[in-house]
Amino acid sequence: MKHIINTLLFLTIISLFTSCNKEDSENDNDLLIGAWSQKPDKYETFVFTFFDDNTAIYFLEQESSHVDHFTYSFNKDKMEITTDIADYEHIGYEDVFIGYRVFSVKLSENMLILTNKRDNETFVLFRQ
Repeated sequence: MKHIINTLLFLTIISLFTSCNKEDSENDNDLLIGAWSQKPDKYETFVFTFFDDNTAIYFLEQESSHVDHFTYSFNKDKMEITTDIADYEHIGYEDVFIGYRVFSVKLSENMLILTNKRDNETFVLFRQ
């Protein structure tokens, strides 16, 4: 009888830990939230800040008075960030909408690499 009670207690504790881990991992954005910047250079240094409400800002450190805002969604399984930043291609005399900016993501604890999937522009960013 004591063995059955111990087994049930053990299974209950294991199920509690399993459910807590599942809830904690549901918010994929936790990995991104915070400020990230490039290593300073003499020409331009981009700074990105991701917020937990799926909004973000970026700016050139040299021109910090001009801040661009955008919304994003992070797909942890695909390691992609989809933004509402519109991309246009200049055709003839017109700018033609070609889609929203999507970045592939490489992420470690202190480094974030964003690569624009359309033109391969890459930002190597470090957690501030």
